[in-house]
Amino acid sequence: MTIRAKNALIVEDDLLISLLEKKLLTHLGFHVTKTVTKGRLAVEAVKDHKPDFIIMDICLADDVNGLAAAKEIWEISEVPIVFVSGNIDLYRSDINSQFKGHAFVSKPFSKRILLEAIDRACSPVPYKEHVA
Repeated sequence: MTIRAKNALIVEDDLLISLLEKKLLTHLGFHVTKTVTKGRLAVEAVKDHKPDFIIMDICLADDVNGLAAAKEIWEISEVPIVFVSGNIDLYRSDINSQFKGHAFVSKPFSKRILLEAIDRACSPVPYKEHVA
């Protein structure tokens, strides 16, 4: 794996999961520039912090879910996104049709699975669908 990205933004509304994601990313050698709980805050965080990639929960306790936030983000940035959900099957068709070139993982996930997803999302070469 040759990931050049270093700075991550975490978008997760579950505090325990966001702490776990931050710990995993830190152990993998990444720097978490910001953690936000809402889709609207994610868009602002991308403007302010310019992350190299985003770990994005799909189901957020907000009127803007992770998929809608991603669409807004990609209007201002081409930042790679790793979509995360405990209900990935509910969003598989949306992700496959609208978010090609980005990775997604199912909760719970391991450090290895997260690293592989970050590698896929940050890779300039298109990849085949993979759900961990």
